Amino acid sequence: MIIIGIISISHDAFYLPWFTRSKVADEHLNQYAKGMGTGSLLIGLGIAGTALTRIFIHHELVWLIAAIGCSTGLLSIGIAYFIYGRCR
Repeated sequence: MIIIGIISISHDAFYLPWFTRSKVADEHLNQYAKGMGTGSLLIGLGIAGTALTRIFIHHELVWLIAAIGCSTGLLSIGIAYFIYGRCR
């Protein structure tokens, strides 16, 4: 998820699904890929951060990192889809 997020942030829309790319106008494809990449990156960082923190800290509140990372990532993906996904 982190690697796909970094690639998508660099405006490469190849890793986005074809059915969502077809709903975006060509002039907004870079911004859409950047928003989707940011969401993927946040989700990946939340999962990786939870795994690394869980190794060193054995407390149940560590899962809050995953919840925050996944929810902000999904929010970023939703905002990008809502703004740019309905342009066509």
